[in-house]
Amino acid sequence: MKKYDKRYSKNYVAKLIAVLKMLFQYAVDHGYLIKNPAEKLKKQEEKNTVTTFWTEEEMNKFLKVAKEYAYYPAFLLALSCGCRKGEILGMTWDAIDFDNCIVNIKQILTNDGKKLENKAKNQQSIRSIKIPSNVIEELRVFKQEFDEKKRTLKGNFAKYNLVVSSKNGAPVSPRNISRTMDIIIKKPGVPRITFHSLRHTHATLLMQKGVNMKVVSERLGHSDIRTTMNRYTHVAPTLQEEAAEIIGSLIK
Repeated sequence: MKKYDKRYSKNYVAKLIAVLKMLFQYAVDHGYLIKNPAEKLKKQEEKNTVTTFWTEEEMNKFLKVAKEYAYYPAFLLALSCGCRKGEILGMTWDAIDFDNCIVNIKQILTNDGKKLENKAKNQQSIRSIKIPSNVIEELRVFKQEFDEKKRTLKGNFAKYNLVVSSKNGAPVSPRNISRTMDIIIKKPGVPRITFHSLRHTHATLLMQKGVNMKVVSERLGHSDIRTTMNRYTHVAPTLQEEAAEIIGSLIK
């Protein structure tokens, strides 16, 4: 199916296949068709290995342009903290501890953008992530701007208290974030990746810099470190080279 080429989620396509099979089977059962034409359709196999991410240079080129857009904090948090899209769009200002440079992941926005839920993907996803000090300073500025809107406009700004919100303070549609990202990507000419791949970029760059995989796994909120190990196998050759150089320097 060519739906995969249009960047539809695997889950969406799997549901579409299931509906097609059910509809055509109904036609077969009631004598409208001889054979179910969707019988052999299969959902795309899951490929857990990460293949799309940016280099450090590409990441910074993107962020430089993204600063001019309202959803910049979403991209900044994804790249600096490795948060999922739903975690960022459900994040409230009181979840950020500015004194200790920590964000507490405890609420998400559902994929359809219609509901805020006090939960996460799994138990490990309910976590605290250390935020870089330079990112905290940027967030302070956005918080000041938000507080002014909350004071003067009230409404949804006071009701939801979201770090990333629409113009009227309500939750942002996840699709709007992706559309904006696609627009931004074209300007610096960096490779086109999905919003979720910003998270992959975060993890890949950390591991390439030698950060312990257990720490990366905790930042991502993976339920098992083996998930992290299996997903980021592309980093292994680089780490092997670094390991060889380190041990070589110790041998006199």
